[in-house]
Amino acid sequence: MKYIGETLRNKREQLGMTLVELEEKTKIQRPFLVMIEKNDFENLPNPDYTRGFITKYASAINVSPAELIDKHQSELPKTPPSAKEAFRLLTQEKRSQTEISENKMVAKLITQMVTFFGLCLIGWILLIIII
Repeated sequence: MKYIGETLRNKREQLGMTLVELEEKTKIQRPFLVMIEKNDFENLPNPDYTRGFITKYASAINVSPAELIDKHQSELPKTPPSAKEAFRLLTQEKRSQTEISENKMVAKLITQMVTFFGLCLIGWILLIIII
């Protein structure tokens, strides 16, 4: 299977389109287009731009961006979670930690209650034996 950059470059070349023409059409700087064609996403100004650049590039050469990105998902940089998703994950983590703390407190309380009632029972039995 071809890499996403190779797929895009091959289609561009089939259309007889130069990088200069593609740059004019997409408004993406030529060095970034070259990085995309080389699958060199780490050197893009921001990894978050990768999907947007690929979408513009694919649309400019009449390739379905959604299908292309779906097919090559594993090659693309992982997108960080949105602020909303990060907040949800953070609160979920805090909730889990709180639940663990609460569970430990409940277990400790139960242990103390069992110990207390056990001592009361032993005391009661000793009291009955003595009387």
